[in-house]
Amino acid sequence: MRFIDSELMEKYLQGRATEEERTRVQMWLMLNLKSSDSDRDFEELLNRVPPVEDRRRMERVLSNLKAMVVTDKRQKSYMRRQRMKNLLLYSAVASLCVALAILSYSFASMRRDMGQVASWTEISAAYGEVRELQLPDGSHIWLHNDTKITYPDSFGGRKRQVFVSGEIYAEIASDRKH
Repeated sequence: MRFIDSELMEKYLQGRATEEERTRVQMWLMLNLKSSDSDRDFEELLNRVPPVEDRRRMERVLSNLKAMVVTDKRQKSYMRRQRMKNLLLYSAVASLCVALAILSYSFASMRRDMGQVASWTEISAAYGEVRELQLPDGSHIWLHNDTKITYPDSFGGRKRQVFVSGEIYAEIASDRKH
């Protein structure tokens, strides 16, 4: 026997073991219930221990052994549930990380497009006046009565965008990139 002597086991099976000895035997049983060599070890141990004729003690020992087996099964079930919870938690964290990465990339792209516009210019034509101007991309704009246009000093990103209030005539310069 590797972890326990047969005299101690005999005392345990006959009900003569102290509380400390019972705890030691129960711990040994719990550890060895899981080992692959446990059947051979238990058979060897039981062959060394003389049989007990007391039926009540035998039932009590059998009850203790069954309780240990049930406890072991509960522990294994608990461990399986814990592994499943951990797997779900890790999956949720990984999904959140992917979502945050996509969101941060989108936000950085949007900021990059917005950051390319350094400053805006605003030009207006009074009532009865017509004004002509050329945008940074080469487009020609004519402002008519009481019109206002706001445009960036340079066009960057994918869009060429201006803001107009009133009436304009425009000849837009060709730009295949935008």
